Amino acid sequence: MGEREAMLADRFGKASKRSGAWSAKTRRAISICSDAALTIALAATFAAAPDPSLQAYAQSSIARAAEDSEGDLLARGRTALEDGRAQEALEAFEAALAQDPTERQAILGRAQALDLIGRIDEAIAIYDGLLAKKAKDAPILFYRGVANYHRGQFERAEADIRAAIKGGLKLSVAHQRLGDVFYARGQLKKALEAYLTAAKAPTPHPSVHRALGNSYYALGRYRAADAAYGQALKLNPSDGYAAYYRAWTREKLGRPLLALEDYNRAFEILGGKSPRVAIDRGRILLRSGAVAAALEDFRVALDREPENPAALYGAALALIAQGQTTTAEEILNRLVAIVGDNRRLGSAALQLRARAKIVNEDYAGAVADLDLAISLNPTAAEAFYNRALARARLKDAAGALEDLTKAASLKPDDPEIQYALARAAIVAGLRDVAMKAARTAEGLAVPGGEAQLARAATLLALDKPREALRELEDMLKRAPRNVEALKLASIALMRVGRHSDALSLAHSLRLHAPRSPAGPLLEAEAYIALSKPGRARSALNRANALGAPLAKITSLAGQMWIMIAHMDPAKLPRMQVDGKWALEQAGAAYDMAVEHSKRSPETLKERASVRILRGDLKGALDDLSHAVAVRPQDADLRFARADLLRRLKRCAEAIKEYDAGLSLKPDNADARSDRADCKFDEGEYLGAVGDYVGSWF
Repeated sequence: MGEREAMLADRFGKASKRSGAWSAKTRRAISICSDAALTIALAATFAAAPDPSLQAYAQSSIARAAEDSEGDLLARGRTALEDGRAQEALEAFEAALAQDPTERQAILGRAQALDLIGRIDEAIAIYDGLLAKKAKDAPILFYRGVANYHRGQFERAEADIRAAIKGGLKLSVAHQRLGDVFYARGQLKKALEAYLTAAKAPTPHPSVHRALGNSYYALGRYRAADAAYGQALKLNPSDGYAAYYRAWTREKLGRPLLALEDYNRAFEILGGKSPRVAIDRGRILLRSGAVAAALEDFRVALDREPENPAALYGAALALIAQGQTTTAEEILNRLVAIVGDNRRLGSAALQLRARAKIVNEDYAGAVADLDLAISLNPTAAEAFYNRALARARLKDAAGALEDLTKAASLKPDDPEIQYALARAAIVAGLRDVAMKAARTAEGLAVPGGEAQLARAATLLALDKPREALRELEDMLKRAPRNVEALKLASIALMRVGRHSDALSLAHSLRLHAPRSPAGPLLEAEAYIALSKPGRARSALNRANALGAPLAKITSLAGQMWIMIAHMDPAKLPRMQVDGKWALEQAGAAYDMAVEHSKRSPETLKERASVRILRGDLKGALDDLSHAVAVRPQDADLRFARADLLRRLKRCAEAIKEYDAGLSLKPDNADARSDRADCKFDEGEYLGAVGDYVGSWF
């Protein structure tokens, strides 16, 4: 209730106390009326009061209210319509009609308000009634055309608006609405013509230029769209949607910084009203490397719409970029449940969840997700590429090669896929395929770009860290802050034994990607190699705080305790430990690593090494047997299990395991020599001699 209403209610409330019996009617009138209508309603109530003084007061109130009530109500209704407050406008026009049911402006205003609040059939009925009296009334035809447009009856809308224009309606908005009808029907060129006609008016509404920009954008004329949105913003600087749409346009024109300025402007104007603005700004921030700011925008959108697929996908991308893959996987579980079996969204969500699982070393889970993604979208080259990565981790070389071949056929112009195919073909011994893929990649590669990173990663996978390092050092000269290059270079330096240099790059990685656990993990690995357990523990604590995979943390912790067990106690003044206790800690760490890695073969092999050091040969054999069962094509796992069987004096079983390993890697001289020892113990002297000779050459 407004100030004037409160004053009138108080005035008539006091009068009602004097009249006694009329207080209930007074309260009811106050509850249903407002402003001038309140005055008239209450005055009419007291006009029948038994008290002569109240009757006189009522008559004078009616006279005063009648002078200005209708004009005030119409003005208030028009203002509310212009501001988009349709319900308030409806109440004002209905109050005006209560005073004068024939007032044309109130009838029209009420119909427009009904249209805007969704009671379109009632609005059209009013327009039909007015047109029954005057069939060629241009304004009424126009308003009915707008209502038909809102109802989705575009042919009727076009006929009404054209009739209004033919009847002499000169308003710019008539041509604008005609353009809206064409735009909704996909007739973009006709829509553009209508908007251009509307824009030629002496004082067109700013929204005309925004609509004109939309048409240009839909037709792919981005420069013209940019100019139209600019004109809309010049006429109305607070048009947040014009700024938002211009940001889209500037992205198409390859102007990301200008687009970001427009997204910022749109966000300031629209605030939290439009989650889409926050999502799109987050997307461009993420692309520019501002991961933390992007994540904040996605969270703003999710506060408004907790199940918005685009916001969930963007938030997961940002979390993966920060290394928070466990949290990203939780968000992606929600997204997968929401999008279901949608071909495009479902496939994209499953692919991203698979990426998170690959980082978390859940390769079997990643393959399962990618199987589903491919079933939804069999033409997604990225899904085949990522499944190849997961299969390679599972030592399924044939499956990885098959997936990469398919990915390369679907996306032949991607150098990263071609390099990966070359690497897989080299491992499989298909040198012709590898050479063809490598030459294709070289022809597509942009120096210093993703192709060079892919080439370095390929060389690392082929166990050629020195060659990979040359590529990465060349790239880091041009882009010293490239996070992925820093990470790969640190790994390569570790492989060649340059642990201090690897530690230096890990420090740089942590500086340039402070929210990523990759830097602390590499620091911990370098500190372990440099026999600095205290600093390694601190680095692992930092990685844990940043959400690093627990499987990786606990695996490194196991390595740290093994290193401590072999160190001279004099070099550990702050750590009162002995070798036996340190090995117990290593065993506990690897127990956790095996659990969190879902019993991956790598962690099982590492735990087996600790169990061997602790004298638990049976437990070590169990671990290696399980690892071999999961990955039977891994020759190194076969050799490790065979060595343990030989130590347990189970030579016949060891020989079979050596046979299986040497069938996969026949040039391993150490394995051939160890098999010779087993054969000698089993009395196979000729076979032993053959293996001894083979190991020499």
